[in-house]
Amino acid sequence: MISKNRTKRHMIEFRAKGRTLVVVPGHCEVRVGDWVTFDNLNADPVDVLILSKDLFGKKRIFTLKHGAKSRAFRVVKGASGRYPYAVYDPVARKFGHGSGVPIIIVLPGDDRAIR
Repeated sequence: MISKNRTKRHMIEFRAKGRTLVVVPGHCEVRVGDWVTFDNLNADPVDVLILSKDLFGKKRIFTLKHGAKSRAFRVVKGASGRYPYAVYDPVARKFGHGSGVPIIIVLPGDDRAIR
């Protein structure tokens, strides 16, 4: 019996820790069909740059004001591997980091649940 993977919703937050912009989680593990939302808890606006079109279907470059959440982006069919992205605070002129460069990792799974 084959069971369909249930899609999950993931939240990635941007926070200030002292003078540092931190991305939590620094690496986010998702599967095809999952949804990802970004939440800016930092005092300054941040620019989010996801330059690979293979993760969400097209490049995503957007600004989030303090306290704002992005719309939910769906991981597209055929996505697999690692997708580093950048978060930049133009006021403090600093890039955000997790335990290194922020990254979204698409785990292998069954694409059949995605239509």
